[in-house]
Amino acid sequence: SGMADDFTINNSLTVSSRAAMEGNYTIGGNGADFNSFGEAADALNNAGVCGPTVFNVTSAIYLEQVYLTQIPGASEVNTVTFQAASGNPADVTLTFDADFSNNYLFLLDGTDYLTLRNLTLEATNDSYSRAIHLRNGADYNRFEDLDISGPVTTSTSDGMALIYSDQNNNASQNDDYNEFRRITLTNGAYGVYWYGYSTNVNEREQGTVFDSLTITNPYYMGMLVERQQSPKINHNQITQTSTYSSQYGMYLQYCYGQLEELRNRLDIRSGTAVYLYESDATTSEKGLIANNLITVAGGSTAIGIDHWYSDWHDVAHNSVHLFGEPTNGYAYRHNYGSNDVVQNNIFANSGSGYAFYVTSSGYNLASDYNDLYAEGTNLAYWSGTNVSTLAQWQSTSGLDANSFQERPVFASDTGLSPINSSLD
Repeated sequence: SGMADDFTINNSLTVSSRAAMEGNYTIGGNGADFNSFGEAADALNNAGVCGPTVFNVTSAIYLEQVYLTQIPGASEVNTVTFQAASGNPADVTLTFDADFSNNYLFLLDGTDYLTLRNLTLEATNDSYSRAIHLRNGADYNRFEDLDISGPVTTSTSDGMALIYSDQNNNASQNDDYNEFRRITLTNGAYGVYWYGYSTNVNEREQGTVFDSLTITNPYYMGMLVERQQSPKINHNQITQTSTYSSQYGMYLQYCYGQLEELRNRLDIRSGTAVYLYESDATTSEKGLIANNLITVAGGSTAIGIDHWYSDWHDVAHNSVHLFGEPTNGYAYRHNYGSNDVVQNNIFANSGSGYAFYVTSSGYNLASDYNDLYAEGTNLAYWSGTNVSTLAQWQSTSGLDANSFQERPVFASDTGLSPINSSLD
């Protein structure tokens, strides 16, 4: 302007910047690259990565929360990993007393291609104890060999879900292709609460995997999985010890396509072990519920597998045992699903109630080569009719021509290896 500048304090601009990261970095301890998870997260959020990046965490207890956004440069090749340097989850503990506004230990807010491995996460607040929270399109993340715990509770609030993905505002915010493997989850109201955006075919979450999770003492549900396309829920173990009558081991709703629920072990104190609702497959891509071991002990109503409005599923090679005198129980209950096939299962009810219960005929149900056993008056129920023997069941339903009515004589109430040689 041709005028002298008498105010020179603002004549320079200082910019603090960091180059995008790649390679191995350390967190915690003397000489570390970062003092805390939070420092590393800030660097990732701001500078991003330009190659595969690993944060090796020194053995210690870290009292903090970790907030991650979409990491610039992260991709299928340029992944980001946080892991215990020792390889032992017990050596690195992340813990915090959260609140309503910031209910997480790790929050992945649109974060992609992240791996958490060999860490212990302890959520301590008695009302807000989410350990891992995904939202806003957090995709392609991996969670492996983690030890996660929350408080013992009598709450049914999803604010106490140890792993949490909330219902999003639109399909683009679905959290897709996330995998959880070899994780222990202890206490809380839910072990897992995983919720997609919509039931519409192009708006469901995809690529969800829960494999080899050990879930102990969730008060309400071991796993809630909803609005998914072809989720894989395999090799998990759920043990519930509360006597809450409305508890569920697995609550699977609107899980369409090739749902897999294979080789899981569920030991439930009361309530329903597996609840499947409106989860249709197709004749070419069938759902499969197979090789699961299920026990339910007592409660006013005990249900092993509760199958509602879900078409084109194979239910095979499952062992279900109800015991402890439930006053009303169903080892397997089928409600209105079409074209389902039930075969090579053991459905045993040592309490009061049914081995097999079919609410209504006319849905092209196929069933055979099962062992059906009930100690109560009624073996089964077919569309308004109670039956007490296998012969009556075969005559009334037209099913199970090659099935048995044999007491399986399990090794124990929860040890579901049948001793009865006729079932070999």
